[in-house]
Amino acid sequence: MGVKAYLYGLFFLSLAFLTTLGLIILTVNPYDTTVVNIILFFLSLLGFLTATLALFCFYLRVHFSRKIETKKFLQSALSFAFFIACFLVGILVFLALNIANLWTIGLYFAILVLIGLILKAR
Repeated sequence: MGVKAYLYGLFFLSLAFLTTLGLIILTVNPYDTTVVNIILFFLSLLGFLTATLALFCFYLRVHFSRKIETKKFLQSALSFAFFIACFLVGILVFLALNIANLWTIGLYFAILVLIGLILKAR
């Protein structure tokens, strides 16, 4: 498959996650909900942020680079977007659990950076 097919897939995946996220926001009462609805909200937010940030990072990399290795750009943009989305959703989970402070967010960031470095070393 070509890079365009992956980009179209990411775009439609982003729209699907945005639709799911909108439906959850509009239909679920946040004060009277189950754990399943909260997990679905955070997973759809993670998917939407990952797909959208991957498209944005890919566009920036292609726009500002002189190289034509777009497949590698897409892979690196997708992994970078996934870690940024995990960081943002993790902060929101910490806020929902009332355990957010600078130490927990800093430790979470350090853990994500170490996981990213371990996966990049492989």
